[in-house]
Amino acid sequence: TIEDMPAARKSPFEKGASAKATKDDEDEDAPAGAGDDSEEGGSREQPAWKPDPAETSGFVNFFHGMETPPEHTVRFFHRKKEGEFYACHGDDAVYIAQECFHTMSVVKYMGKNNELASVTVSTANFNSFASQLLTERQYRIEVWGENKGKNTWSIIRQGSPGNLESFEDIVFDAGGEAQDTPTACCVQVTQGDAGWKVGLAYCDNTLKVIGVVEFLDGDQLCNLEAALVRLGARECVAVEDKGGGAKSVENKKIKEVLQRCDVVLTQRKSSDFATKDIEQDLARLLGPDASKRILQLDSHQAMGAAACLIKYLDLLADEGLHGKFRLREMALDGYMKLDRAAVRALNLFPQPQEGNRNMSLYSLLNKCKTPIGSRLLLRWIKQP
Repeated sequence: TIEDMPAARKSPFEKGASAKATKDDEDEDAPAGAGDDSEEGGSREQPAWKPDPAETSGFVNFFHGMETPPEHTVRFFHRKKEGEFYACHGDDAVYIAQECFHTMSVVKYMGKNNELASVTVSTANFNSFASQLLTERQYRIEVWGENKGKNTWSIIRQGSPGNLESFEDIVFDAGGEAQDTPTACCVQVTQGDAGWKVGLAYCDNTLKVIGVVEFLDGDQLCNLEAALVRLGARECVAVEDKGGGAKSVENKKIKEVLQRCDVVLTQRKSSDFATKDIEQDLARLLGPDASKRILQLDSHQAMGAAACLIKYLDLLADEGLHGKFRLREMALDGYMKLDRAAVRALNLFPQPQEGNRNMSLYSLLNKCKTPIGSRLLLRWIKQP
């Protein structure tokens, strides 16, 4: 079952290994219901799929022509012609077989020379796997749908650890609320005579809060690490690294901090950090009464980070969000600073790879009756 999945970083099988190397392990006589769950009344059975040979050839050509996705990204292809289900191909198919089904017997091969590994996934299993990948394993997900043209596909749904809006229906619990709200942030760092100047913006789409802060930091970016821990950030956006120059040094430092905090890094073009439209963008999200509040902010770095974050999350596209957000200036000096090492050493929160998730301070204290109360307790422990 999905609960028994080992942590991705502990797996002996690394995503990206050759699919053909494991073909000999395949058991053709394995039952079609590998990975099924009896509680679902058979809805988790692996779908049977026999694609048309002509269609297979066209899809294999299309797949091999696709751009390489960002690291830690799994692509699912939503198929409806032979009954609704999902399929993964190539290295993604091998990864899903190893980490989700725990057997290579579910892998089939398609193409003229059987060169493309493929795995079919039922809708019920997709929901379980997608939730686990996004919230526990810090993976990105792309769902591709077939266009009207033959063998042409496009992205119809995508999500990342800090941007779960497209997957709210499967990630959030039955009450419609997540105990730990997904937080995406954006950081912009420059070196100066006084130290490293850090501009940080974050968005909590559940509580409808956009926060900004600008501060000086040392060359180890300890203040940035404490801020990420306090926010419980899942994903951080930073300017893309083109190699060479001061920006390369800054990006290297940012990557080191994000790795320590187990935060997914997403890189964007430097033009996305432009602040020429930030005032009107914030005015639309915050409402007309927020104009004075925006003008009072003297944080060029943080506002650039906010501009990039708004574009990345595409907040302006949904008119229903206009006027719903609140702007908050984050204060670093009002709380104890905890880095990631301290959080782990004090065993404050349960870790995904731990078998017993009750052996943490949060688990012992959490007697809350509602998800809202659990979130409040999380916030108190993160920022004492």
